[in-house]
Amino acid sequence: MNVLILSCGSRNLLVKYFKEKINHQGKVIAADCSPLAPALYEAHDYVIVPRVDDEHYLDTVLDICKTKNIQVLISLIDPELTLISKHAEMFHNHNVLPIVSSYEAIMRAYNKHAFTQYLDQHGFDILKTWDDLNLCLKDIDNQVTQFPLIVKPLYGSASAYQDIAMHKDQLNAYFNLNTPKVIQEHIDAAEYGVDCYVDMHTKKLVSMFIKQKLRMRAGETDKSVSVHHPKIQATIERFIDMSDYFGILDFDVLVKNDIVYILELNPRFGGGYPHAHACGVDMIQMILNNAKGIENTPEPINYQENIAMMKYSVVQIKHLDSRKKDNDA
Repeated sequence: MNVLILSCGSRNLLVKYFKEKINHQGKVIAADCSPLAPALYEAHDYVIVPRVDDEHYLDTVLDICKTKNIQVLISLIDPELTLISKHAEMFHNHNVLPIVSSYEAIMRAYNKHAFTQYLDQHGFDILKTWDDLNLCLKDIDNQVTQFPLIVKPLYGSASAYQDIAMHKDQLNAYFNLNTPKVIQEHIDAAEYGVDCYVDMHTKKLVSMFIKQKLRMRAGETDKSVSVHHPKIQATIERFIDMSDYFGILDFDVLVKNDIVYILELNPRFGGGYPHAHACGVDMIQMILNNAKGIENTPEPINYQENIAMMKYSVVQIKHLDSRKKDNDA
């Protein structure tokens, strides 16, 4: 079985895990638009591709799937998920399984205001969120909310361009930048990450791993510790039961005064997935099972608590004169 991992970046461990699972029964091909993406060199083979916003990007990916006999397609960044999900049928027609939810579901998760509204409509506790600056200012004047407030891109990932506004002048300055924004109330709360796998065939939750985030870096979990948290588990189970998401899901969750807030959903591998994998929660095997037509059965949530993950930097040295160009792998 051959797997193509798009926008691999620095996700070396994820590429390594796929290689270990395939175990000479296929190949892992990594792709990125930059030859300086270190995870490229972890794979059996690699391809340099255009940027995801290039008009030829989709055709390039499809050509790679054909020439490399790809059976499983993995995307690791949000803008790419929208493109792959929108054209998922095209990949299915070439016997490629893209691990992605429907286009409508992906776009809902990608739009931070739409996702918060979706949670609210289905009875989940939410943080107050505005996509209209004037409505937010009105609520401030009426003491419905107060500073500090978080200003985020409406569409964004890795916590890029996220700011904290401490007063109205800052709020106006941050919100009126060129990119569409949302404003969200800020609370001091414990932050958790939840990795889930929802079977691609049965659409049932089959695995879950919960970690408390101890430190973040560039929007990814840098240090965390495994926990069992019944209220988080019940909240995520309820969400998955009523929603239309499947495959790999990565939730950001806040807990304050015993109230669970689903902050965001990344319908892909999160940067903290290696923590789950190291604790024996093997969602890569579940993907490979689904690609073979095998349904995964629900696993008991019995991983060990108090297992810490601590990331550290590794240096990789490569001679770029030998790099591969375009899609000639």
